[in-house]
Amino acid sequence: MKHTTGSDGKFNYTELINAEVAALIAIEYAGVLEAVHEQYTARPPRSARDYACC
Repeated sequence: MKHTTGSDGKFNYTELINAEVAALIAIEYAGVLEAVHEQYTARPPRSARDYACC
């Protein structure tokens, strides 16, 4: 697999998918959510104001 730092703005998504990177990220993220479950669920839902630009 050809590696890139992303600084060139190019990623070979086909190779990433073939390497099952998305599945590995999803598994890792699920582990993070499980580890911080109480903190994560204690946060109030975000409102549109949180995303307002002005």
